[in-house]
Amino acid sequence: MELVELPPELLQRILELYVKNVGIIEAWGTRGTCRTFRSYIDYEVLSRPHLNTYLSSKAGRTILKKNMVGYVFHRSNNPTTFARDLVPKFIRAIMNELAIATGNESEGAAQSIRHTLCKVLVKYYKWTYFALTTIPSTALGISKLQHITIDNVPNRVAAAAAAGNLQAIRTFAEEDRSSIWGKSVAFGYPLVAATYAGHFHVVKAFVIQFITDLELDRLLAWQTERKPFSVAIRVAIQRQYSQILQYLVEKYVEAFGTASQRCMEKWLKAAVRTGRPEYVRLIVALRHHCSLLCIYDAFELSCKLNHPQVSRVFFEGNTLEVNEMLYHDFPIGTAFEYGSLSVIKELLDLGANPDGPRYIGDGNRPLCEALYEEETEICCLLLEKGANIDLVQPMINSKKDFIEKSPKLRELVKKADECRGPKLPLRVDGGLFASDDTA
Repeated sequence: MELVELPPELLQRILELYVKNVGIIEAWGTRGTCRTFRSYIDYEVLSRPHLNTYLSSKAGRTILKKNMVGYVFHRSNNPTTFARDLVPKFIRAIMNELAIATGNESEGAAQSIRHTLCKVLVKYYKWTYFALTTIPSTALGISKLQHITIDNVPNRVAAAAAAGNLQAIRTFAEEDRSSIWGKSVAFGYPLVAATYAGHFHVVKAFVIQFITDLELDRLLAWQTERKPFSVAIRVAIQRQYSQILQYLVEKYVEAFGTASQRCMEKWLKAAVRTGRPEYVRLIVALRHHCSLLCIYDAFELSCKLNHPQVSRVFFEGNTLEVNEMLYHDFPIGTAFEYGSLSVIKELLDLGANPDGPRYIGDGNRPLCEALYEEETEICCLLLEKGANIDLVQPMINSKKDFIEKSPKLRELVKKADECRGPKLPLRVDGGLFASDDTA
């Protein structure tokens, strides 16, 4: 009989004793891949031990730092008093406020909301670890924790947004209508919290309110609401919520017209990191005040992450030119710098010159660089696409031993050597060099 086949109460008791006997570090290392077993170990390690059990060793502190969501979730779910319980008590208080505003949820729904609140808080409250582990003794330390209170209206509004509860948002924001665009210390901007949690209906309600505000006072709306809007777009990209992203981008363009360079830089990098070409295509297509260097930086990131399909997007519609230099860089050279063979293939398929841009030194030619670094696959690829060995003959001569090691590369170099035309003489008779007799 497998351990996980035991009755839940018995298994829980066994694992409780196990964690007590071996300690949290060894127990954490035995979680394995079984989801059921992991959930029991997670609960025992994160919900019961005293705080000093984590803080007494580096491994224990690492477990706490990397699992703060689970730690806060389990401790906020437990009425037992723990040391440094400011954050768990705060989550419990928020849950009570939501219940008062809209009535009690089912147990499953309440647990889901609690977990979402914990995720959003750990994501946007930068002092979470400090609050969980420290009793502040200085004015600076106290100031870091003073806003973690239920009396703070932006905290309640942002929490309701993260929970996807429109009725609670209306109730909490009744005291201060501007709080729906204010930033909560604990949960960030309400629109961003709703986006992070994936609540499309809440995001849509915020955008409708924004359009109303824009009609009433355009300047004020621009000043107070553009920042949360732009951050929400970045979060929608990072979380890969396509429906929310499409909607936010569409409304952003309608409201603000063009995107600033700062916004574009963050959106592009976030889109590239997802590895999804459609996200990059959506952002690149926006009207913007973004320099080519900013877009090239995003292309460079796609090379670093080895996303060939994403790299391709930057050359659609002539956003970047595949054979042009930009600030001493050129696309194939950048792809080679990060060793991305798949991106180099993609660029060559798009029409990139295997010799690189026309006006670069021979030492910077892609084939020269590949030979110098002894990258066999890249050398073969460039030669197959017609790289001119005349431009890198000195490097060919110095790397004969390397070329001989690879039959394929040796054959390609030999073929390229046979196919090239006759060499031009260094001196040409006639013209400026003609003698008086032949002139």
